[in-house]
Amino acid sequence: MRNARDLPSARQAVEQRIRSMAQAHDLLTMRAWTGANLTDVAARALNAFSPAQVKTEGTDITVSPKHALALSLTLHELATNATKYGALSHPEGRVSLRWTVQDGLLQLGWKESGGPVVTPPTRKGFGTRLLEDILIRDLGGQTKIDYHPSGLRCDITAML
Repeated sequence: MRNARDLPSARQAVEQRIRSMAQAHDLLTMRAWTGANLTDVAARALNAFSPAQVKTEGTDITVSPKHALALSLTLHELATNATKYGALSHPEGRVSLRWTVQDGLLQLGWKESGGPVVTPPTRKGFGTRLLEDILIRDLGGQTKIDYHPSGLRCDITAML
């Protein structure tokens, strides 16, 4: 909230995060909180964004409730930032989300293209802190964010 431009913007950001988490909770509730399919988690987290601009591809896996909630919020934050500053802020911009599982590790990659030239932020916002701290702590993983001029790239590795 301290980094918000104004109160309405802050309110909207919080409401969108809550909506994203509610969708993940709905998925988990349908399966008695035993886990959720990652394809479904991604689809719900990204459903507010143009399907023509967002492509997802990945292994059909079930993730734990902890993973479902953390990844839902993460994907929502990445897409929100792409809408404000990155590829999704331009009609020709694209986002590619791909994941694989190997040796008990989830490898998830977010790649933006076709948007404005990317420059590293001058301060850390909620999304960056989420990616750097919460995912690492909650999922026992690693996050690499690359502010490549042609588009943001984020690689997440998490233990399953």
